[in-house]
Amino acid sequence: MARQGFALQLTSYDARGWRATFYVTGMEHSPTSATGTGWERTPWHATQRAAWEALRKAEENPPMIGRLEMTTKLQGFIGLTATAAVLVCWAGTVLAQPFPGGLPQCRKQLSACQAGAQAFPATGQTTCWNSAGAVISCTGTGQDGDIQAGAVLSYTDNGDGTITDNNTGLTWEKKSLDGTIHDQNTIYTWIDAFAVHVAGLNAIAFAGHTDWRLPNVRELRSILNYEKFGPAVSSVFNTGCVAGCATAACSCTSSSNYWSSTSFAPDPAFAWFVDFSGATLNRDGKIQANRVRAVRGGSNLGSSQ
Repeated sequence: MARQGFALQLTSYDARGWRATFYVTGMEHSPTSATGTGWERTPWHATQRAAWEALRKAEENPPMIGRLEMTTKLQGFIGLTATAAVLVCWAGTVLAQPFPGGLPQCRKQLSACQAGAQAFPATGQTTCWNSAGAVISCTGTGQDGDIQAGAVLSYTDNGDGTITDNNTGLTWEKKSLDGTIHDQNTIYTWIDAFAVHVAGLNAIAFAGHTDWRLPNVRELRSILNYEKFGPAVSSVFNTGCVAGCATAACSCTSSSNYWSSTSFAPDPAFAWFVDFSGATLNRDGKIQANRVRAVRGGSNLGSSQ
C-alpha cells in the first residue's frame, strides 16, 4: 500500500497574485486536493487559504483527505491539521522559501510562526490619566497606556483602495469623499448595507475581489485606536480627507456610527454598530441608517475572484 503524502503547489500568475493547492495522497485513495478559492497577493495568504480549505474538507469527510493506516477519522483529521499548519508556516517565509532548518525546525517554532501570522492588536492607547482626567505618568499604573498589551497597530495601504491590517490579516475598504460608492457620508439601513453597499462592491469586483462583506462587531472594533478620537482611528484610516478626494489620494473615516453584521440578540430588530467618534459600541434599529466600511479575508474563507 502506498504511504500517505503531502504536497504543496504554489502558482504565480502575473498581477493576479498567488494560488496554492494542498495535495494529500492517502492509502486506498487517489490523490485529493484542496485549492485556495482565489488569487492572493502573497504566497503566505494563498497557502493559508488552501490549508483552511483542506481542513474544512477533512472535517466534512475525513476519509477523503489525510487517512492514515489503521487510524480513526478523528486521528486522520488531527494529522491533517498538524500538516496543514506546518505548510502554512513554511509558506510564511519570504517567497515561500523553505523554513530555515527545514520542517522539523518549523514544527518546533510553529506556535511562534502562527503568532506572527495573526496577532491580537493593541488598543493604541499610550497615555494614562488619573480619576480627575488629568494626564499622569504611566509608569507602574497598570493602565492600558502602561502595559500596552497586544501587537502594535500596523497597517498597509495597498494602493488599490484597500488597507490591510498586518495583525489580523483583514483587508478593509478605504473610504473617500467623492460621491462614489466609497464615500464616507453615504448611509444605509442595515439590510441595504448588505444588499446595496456590499453587493455593489462585489458586482464591480472592487480591488479584484468579490468576497467583500460587512464586518462583524469584533472585526469592526479591531481598527479602533483608543488613543485618538473624532475619529478614533489610526492615521492610515484618516488622512488627506477633503471634499472631492478619491481613495487613491485620501483615506476618510467619519466620526459617526458604522454598521456591523452582528445582530443584537436580546432584540434582533437591532444590530450592533461602532461609533468612531469616541470608540464606543452601541446598537440601533435595523431600519435606521448608518455608515458602512466593508472588509474581506480573515477566517471567513468565501470565494475570492
